[in-house]
Amino acid sequence: MLHKDSKYFRLGRTLLTVIVLSVIFSVTLINIGTVYNEVKKIISIFSFVIYGLVFAYLMNPVLKMVEKFLMEQLRMNLEMHQLYVMIQMVESNSCGQQMKWE
Repeated sequence: MLHKDSKYFRLGRTLLTVIVLSVIFSVTLINIGTVYNEVKKIISIFSFVIYGLVFAYLMNPVLKMVEKFLMEQLRMNLEMHQLYVMIQMVESNSCGQQMKWE
């Protein structure tokens, strides 16, 4: 019995692989029109997914810039809001009113 690491076993496996791939290649060449039509059908089925992936890939840098700009604006608005709340708290305390924390 041949061992898997034997020289002849590897040679036989390689020859079998080459023969099988040669048969597949020759059948494909003989039926190239049918193969082309089938590949065309598969591409047409997945075309929307492919278009979506390409569109998402191209729009990613633009969206990152917009997101960065909007986050900076949001951060500025949040800081302004916090400043406004702190001013209101100081003004309410300066008028003699006590703040109630609940």
